[in-house]
Amino acid sequence: MPTETEWRTWMFSVAMRWTHCTADAEDLVQEVLLRFWGVFGVLPWEHEQPKWAQIVCRRWIRFRAAEL
Repeated sequence: MPTETEWRTWMFSVAMRWTHCTADAEDLVQEVLLRFWGVFGVLPWEHEQPKWAQIVCRRWIRFRAAEL
């Protein structure tokens, strides 16, 4: 997933699996992107290990979706 658009599309599809609500899925994507940037100082598509970044984002989406 090399581009921002591909990352956002993938993250949105993961979030939709957990929330089934467009608005909640969009919010989750934004929250996870902000959290990733806050923790690592880069966005997921800029990270040197994209597969690892993907795993982290998937987990954060799942954990945050469980709180909704």
